[in-house]
Amino acid sequence: MRRMGRAIDARFRKWERRHGARALRYSLAFVFFWFGITKPLAISPADQVVRPTLASTPILNELISFRLFFQALGWWEALVGLGLLWKRTVRVAVACMCVQMASTFTPLFVIPTETFHWWPLVPSAPGLYIIKNFALATAGLAVVSLDSEPLFERSRTRRFRLTGSPATGLRKRIEGVLATGRRVLRAMSSRVTVGSLHMGLGLVFVWSGMLMVSASPTPGQWVASVVPNSLIADSVFIPLLGVLELAIGLYLLIPGSRATHAAAYLCVGYVGVTMLPVVFAPSEVFATMPFEPTFEGVYIFKDLILVTGVLTVDAYLGDGGPGGPGDDA
Repeated sequence: MRRMGRAIDARFRKWERRHGARALRYSLAFVFFWFGITKPLAISPADQVVRPTLASTPILNELISFRLFFQALGWWEALVGLGLLWKRTVRVAVACMCVQMASTFTPLFVIPTETFHWWPLVPSAPGLYIIKNFALATAGLAVVSLDSEPLFERSRTRRFRLTGSPATGLRKRIEGVLATGRRVLRAMSSRVTVGSLHMGLGLVFVWSGMLMVSASPTPGQWVASVVPNSLIADSVFIPLLGVLELAIGLYLLIPGSRATHAAAYLCVGYVGVTMLPVVFAPSEVFATMPFEPTFEGVYIFKDLILVTGVLTVDAYLGDGGPGGPGDDA
């Protein structure tokens, strides 16, 4: 039995190392393109947040109409999603994503009555949806460090070719120093971005789990409400889901790779649980199957990024830091 467990764990780690960062990049691309393109098509549920935010911002409201702003925002997000599909455009896409993400936090302060049940501790479904964007932003920065390439390749031709053994030796030393410097900078960048993603994921899961356990209104309760009571009662399912989220968050906040590895296993079960509405109540997830999501549908599909983010962090820590998951892609 122990041998079987070790074999399963070895396969799990191998999958994380080979596909973790790539899965994170693709999940970001999927979410941004899908949720972006629905805005100009006028089938996005995000208008219930964007419209009052724009109305509460007098300067923007005078400068641009809601329809134009909403369509521009959608095309921007869709282009970010497309840019994340190609490694050489990842850095540009993430830079654009960070600009967009900075604006998404505006509703938390402009329309707190819509984004919080009790400001600032108990967010509503739209509020928690926005708060999760912090984890998405750090996920994008982690993808830049682990799974991207320069937009333009460095030229291999040299304007001045040095000849002679002393000049050749000096050139090799300079190239060696520059290569070492690039490796050090990449390692530092990976530590900072993956560390930020690690912390952000932990805080989001702990916050969401505490709200669930305390019976505060959360999207998790909606997940429980659409699962048939014959399968599991709401009174059991809601606290169990809260405990699961809380456990994932606490494991992520505990220093060390073993705790993060435990969180990664819990995330596999978590994504299965949160996707139950797609099976049991697709009409609650999609207003028009399968292109037009409801607000709750948008919320649960964002969990794909959180889960792949945890797997990416686990692969990075399991490989001892730099040179981990992104190098295999």
